[in-house]
Amino acid sequence: MKSPLLGGAGEYRSRNLSYNRLVNLYAELVDTKDGSAVGALYGCPGLTLVATVGAGPIRAELVAKNGLLYVVSGDTLYSVTTSYAATALGTIGSFYGAVSLIDNGTQLLVVDGTGGWVWDYTSSTFSQVLPGTLGVTPGIAIFQDGFGVISQVGTNNFYQSNLNDFTTWSSLNGSKANSTPDPIVGMADIHREIWLFKQYTTEVWVNAGLNGFVFQRLQGVQIQSGIVAPASVARVGESLVWLHQDNEGQGMVLLANGYQATRISTHGIEHQIAEMAKAGTISDARAFVYQQEGHTFYVLSFPTGGQTWVWDAVTRLWHERAFFSNGQFTLYRPATAVAFNNLIIAGDYLNGSLYSLDLDVYTDAGATRKWLRTWRALPPNQRSAAELEFRQLTISLQTGVGIPSGINPQFMLRYSDNAFQWSNEIWTDSNLTGNTQANIIYRRLGQTRFATGLDRLFELSGTDPTPVALIDADVEVYPA
Repeated sequence: MKSPLLGGAGEYRSRNLSYNRLVNLYAELVDTKDGSAVGALYGCPGLTLVATVGAGPIRAELVAKNGLLYVVSGDTLYSVTTSYAATALGTIGSFYGAVSLIDNGTQLLVVDGTGGWVWDYTSSTFSQVLPGTLGVTPGIAIFQDGFGVISQVGTNNFYQSNLNDFTTWSSLNGSKANSTPDPIVGMADIHREIWLFKQYTTEVWVNAGLNGFVFQRLQGVQIQSGIVAPASVARVGESLVWLHQDNEGQGMVLLANGYQATRISTHGIEHQIAEMAKAGTISDARAFVYQQEGHTFYVLSFPTGGQTWVWDAVTRLWHERAFFSNGQFTLYRPATAVAFNNLIIAGDYLNGSLYSLDLDVYTDAGATRKWLRTWRALPPNQRSAAELEFRQLTISLQTGVGIPSGINPQFMLRYSDNAFQWSNEIWTDSNLTGNTQANIIYRRLGQTRFATGLDRLFELSGTDPTPVALIDADVEVYPA
């Protein structure tokens, strides 16, 4: 019978309810006569080092209108050419934390929560402009209709620059997001609107063409959700996604559907977020978005929690990304990403490395990358309260094309009957090289027993630098 290998990730409070892990694999849809369905699990992109920019960490990236990539590494702003030559332009007031970069065509504004600095493309000068005469410590910066817009740290105040001039700010060109008293935590711009994400609510403002301060609140619009992590908000296609907080709680991931907030996280994802919040904090969560081969991925990392969760806007399924070190999964290395030079260029949260995200690369900058899939052995309508014997598991894989010479990929299987204690690993090779219809087969997988559990789970993994595409699974099972 078919074993439900395909699908997304979900690690729920009760493992007996659901314990489906999907690490460094993502789901691909195929068209069938019944509509679209998940048809494969593909390996996530590997990392190729393209440049080292300062000592790191990489805190922000922006592709400016002059065609250069600008990167904040540690406390230094750099420009990076298409040949990946990096030039230091100046230093800012902090080494760590989220940074905003915005560009108006002639100037670049850097905001880091302590101040604001402008790089002028024409004069090649770097100068601090905030707090400046405005006397405001900026938290976040966005760009809208030629204006720089900043929030004031710890308040619901926000300000605009002069038109097409990030160096000039006036206290008269500001306002308060005061429909509720909670402070502005995050900001985003989309569809020529400014979204002010506060602690518990969100306001939307638009350019009304007013004298002086040009923006006004969009009347009748208030989203009853705030944000817990300022750097978690990102544009995904025609919508915004963020890590939610309101007066009732926190920890859901929401997507804007017009002016309605729609939950896209699952109970399994929310359980993991809640556990990280209890153990430390989730306010440092950060997100970036990239598109690759028709998929749009929202990548949400929790530096304190050590986890990275990724939502695919096409399949609407989640998976995990992780770096593999000393036999353990650790936090995914990319913290930022932009489309530059016909590649997706990602920045490392630990050092100054810039990587390309490449689906045809099977290591993380030369380091071993591990993928893993955990799933229930039997479909829901076939599960049994009786003892069962598992005689054979067959995994269908992609063709053997693209396997490097001299490598015969090994696949590791473990199984559990209670979602806590696991068998030893069973290794098998795929004999993939040149084989266009490859299967891997595991035989004599024991039986479930009343004394040890009746809930069979399988866990399949691999570490070889080869393509991964899991297509299907079949299991032979009989009454014990």
